[in-house]
Amino acid sequence: MTDLEAYSPEYEGLFAGLHQRARAGQGPSNEEILCVLKWKLARIKDDHFRVVQGNGDQIRRSIVMAGEPYRDKQKEAVRSLIGIPEIKLAVASALLTACWPDYSVLDSRVLVQLEKAGCHIPPWPTESADWACDVDGYFDRYLPAVERFRVQKGLGSLREADRTLWGRSVRKQILEGLGLD
Repeated sequence: MTDLEAYSPEYEGLFAGLHQRARAGQGPSNEEILCVLKWKLARIKDDHFRVVQGNGDQIRRSIVMAGEPYRDKQKEAVRSLIGIPEIKLAVASALLTACWPDYSVLDSRVLVQLEKAGCHIPPWPTESADWACDVDGYFDRYLPAVERFRVQKGLGSLREADRTLWGRSVRKQILEGLGLD
């Protein structure tokens, strides 16, 4: 099993459709936003329904803005997302990644694997909670680290790189659990 094969592809079809709609200036529906939250968090709480119902338009506007080629607009979009209750940087990055392949999901598994691959830029906390609201760190350290890994491995996109890193972590956990590593 490869690192990428260890990543579950169950949501990839959803992401392809979201990307096409985001490029057309539309954001995801409330239902699709909740699917992305479920994918990232492995659960949906009652609070998530309230947040999406009350802030769906703001989430869509922010996601569309995040696709602009200007870094200051992208950061503004992410700051807008993390200003919404229940949405921290890890969830915001999942929403953006679902719609735009030039983003990468902030995840503790990926943080650890990037550090092990020597692609990180200090300071480098290995817990995604430490990055909860660090928009500048996400753009100035995290995304460049994922890009370095992408180039190092000859992968096609940041999305493919973060899936590979996440899969590598899962695969390592499985091998260790089976006593094979």
